Amino acid sequence: VKSIFDGLDTDNDGIIYANEVKGFFLKSNLPVRDLGTIWNLSDMDTDGALTLSEFMIAMALISARLKGENLPTSVPQALLDSIKGNKTREIDLLGERQTQFQNPTVSAKNTQST
Repeated sequence: VKSIFDGLDTDNDGIIYANEVKGFFLKSNLPVRDLGTIWNLSDMDTDGALTLSEFMIAMALISARLKGENLPTSVPQALLDSIKGNKTREIDLLGERQTQFQNPTVSAKNTQST
């Protein structure tokens, strides 16, 4: 996950803005509405950007949604604890869906802005 984050952090400032991550998130083929909810949940400090920890939350929520789970109304404490314990090492939050998520075809309906 850290290597993905680093690749998206085009200005190397340690945070990623919506314009840096939008295309990557759209590759999930989730509805733009879901991605907006995921962004709002993940941007814990509401500064309009994601830190590595916040990005890890977003990736976990995307993964859960891709598996058919409903989005929570707040970030589950277990996820927060997991991120806190793993934020300095790269972990695979996407499991078997990671490769599929990195290289899918973006559908036309998901090219709207978030």
